[in-house]
Amino acid sequence: MTEVKILEPGEILAEIAARPLLAREQAQAGYLGQYVDWTLILADVHRVTSGEVRLLLRRRANEMRYVATNVALANYPWLTSLHNGSAVQLRGRIAAVDSRAIEIDAADVIRTT
Repeated sequence: MTEVKILEPGEILAEIAARPLLAREQAQAGYLGQYVDWTLILADVHRVTSGEVRLLLRRRANEMRYVATNVALANYPWLTSLHNGSAVQLRGRIAAVDSRAIEIDAADVIRTT
């Protein structure tokens, strides 16, 4: 049985950034739709509509690459009490990826701290 390695956000972003410019689009497409289940830290959160917030997350505090998603605040009212650096578990599907960020849709956010 072959073991499938689950890539972390930084590994995905580094792999795409290492590709020649015109080969990046094909590399990005290979990740679309993949299910992820990552523990990340909160870098920023802000309202995008009256009921929705945008989360910017990263694997480590000093990274400049992000994982982003929008969620309904009504489903996650505890987000209002989180501080930068708080850990959360993010589950969802990769909707878009480039050399700097991964966008997740159909996200579920679980409080870990």
